[in-house]
Amino acid sequence: MFKRHLVVSGLILCLHTSGAGKSFDFLILENPASLEILNRYEQALTSAEKRKILPLAPLKIAAEKAVLGDGITPVMEVDYEGQAYYLIRKGWTENPPAMHRHRGCRLEDGGEKLAGSDIGCTRGAAPGGRSATLQAGDAVQAVFTCGSQSYLKRTGAKVEYLWCPAGGPFVAKDKSPAIGETGLSPDMQSLLRSRLESANATYASYTQAFNRLTGESRKPPLWDCSFSKDGMRCRLEGGMRSEDLEKSTVLLVNELRNSLTGKPFDVTMEKSGIEVTPRAGRNPPRP
Repeated sequence: MFKRHLVVSGLILCLHTSGAGKSFDFLILENPASLEILNRYEQALTSAEKRKILPLAPLKIAAEKAVLGDGITPVMEVDYEGQAYYLIRKGWTENPPAMHRHRGCRLEDGGEKLAGSDIGCTRGAAPGGRSATLQAGDAVQAVFTCGSQSYLKRTGAKVEYLWCPAGGPFVAKDKSPAIGETGLSPDMQSLLRSRLESANATYASYTQAFNRLTGESRKPPLWDCSFSKDGMRCRLEGGMRSEDLEKSTVLLVNELRNSLTGKPFDVTMEKSGIEVTPRAGRNPPRP
């Protein structure tokens, strides 16, 4: 019964399919602190969690009008960087406050590209805002395109969202990283760690509910992960193995793979846990 509860809980770990190339409405979030935002488990984001959502963040609308699990509370379901969130629809007319809607925009695949030369862009909730420049060699990820403008995420040391001319000039980033570049970056480590922390929070919540119903005092399963130059290795603690939660673990592995789309890493499910390793044929990073 306990395993069955956790297998069912694993269903909420999967991400929305990206739908690259299809059209969606997007909201540009100006001030996360001004909104009531819940995570995929219908828990309110803390102030610290809201700060992780960047200014001018693009939210893909997944469901215009929905309700929470209580069947009463009205929400809008959105997707931000592969994570599902709920915006509480309190006092709304059509759009939430501090938002700008862009309709029928083409979702991009988010693959990383480099600016082929200096590119004049703008920053703001809509094109034509404050002037900004992408310098040749700057890395970007395209989020969506509306008309002649693409909304891009500049990665690297200065992370921000910009409106830039659709189509370029951009060049594909070298898919064969040099020696020393195949390790998991701090940003990727943080992203993977957050995915596993979400899984652990879900297991803890369901274990507590199970213990309240049965009077037992089981410990929740816990993914214990470590990072090295060879990637990430996670082991399931708490007296359970990955195959004990096979369906949930498969969903989690698929989610981690989605998080590393375009990156030179493989995610595998082993009997002993989950491993993220440099893709075969890549040069190993220097110690």
